[in-house]
Amino acid sequence: MLSASTYDDLVTALVSGAHVLFFGPSGAGKTSLARDVWELFPKEAWVVEGCPVLDHPLSLVDPATALRFPPCPICVRRFSPSGDPGSFDPSSVDATKVPAVYGHLREGFGFARLQGSSEVFPDHLTGNVNLRKLEEIGDPMSPLVMEPGKLLQANRGVLLVDEIGKLPLGTQNVLLQALQEGTVTPSKSRETFPAAFIAVATSNLSDLDNINDPLSDRLTSLHVGYNPHHADNRRIVAIGHPRRS
Repeated sequence: MLSASTYDDLVTALVSGAHVLFFGPSGAGKTSLARDVWELFPKEAWVVEGCPVLDHPLSLVDPATALRFPPCPICVRRFSPSGDPGSFDPSSVDATKVPAVYGHLREGFGFARLQGSSEVFPDHLTGNVNLRKLEEIGDPMSPLVMEPGKLLQANRGVLLVDEIGKLPLGTQNVLLQALQEGTVTPSKSRETFPAAFIAVATSNLSDLDNINDPLSDRLTSLHVGYNPHHADNRRIVAIGHPRRS
């Protein structure tokens, strides 16, 4: 349950594009609230047709947009005259040849969910090599062989991180890079991919100290408590904390 002032803080954070952390006791509804935030977001956006990370069409043709939203290296290879992301110049791209479509954001394309645990490694966030594509292309460093991880899947949308405090420190650092820079460079790639999203995370009270300070500083922390008028929550509290006679 959120207080009226906390609701105001949530709205302010989302409108400003800030990342959010819902923290509180178990069973307070933090994960459900995080999913509700995703439901508030627009589900359609202009994207480059066929782009695995829903690249913004203007990032390929407008220098100012490309600075704010670095283009997908796969799209650069498709549409840049040079085909080289290192020397990419948006003004050299013929805008009429970039297929822009009004795409629908959904799981894996603009929305990704990550369940925090000690077994979530950086590659889960950045991506892995697709062996079939590697066999076809032959270059393990090519961006074309990358299978997008959770951070890339969430580009242009929302990343839901449940129990963020259970993520290993190395994995938290990869997430921090994405929140700071809006880009990710997978360990098995020479290219940088766009990863601009709103992160909505949850944490139980006992795991808050496990979130590293730089990452915590990037999150707007909002307390979620039990609804004292909700019968189910009262029963949960009674079971977890029986009264002593």
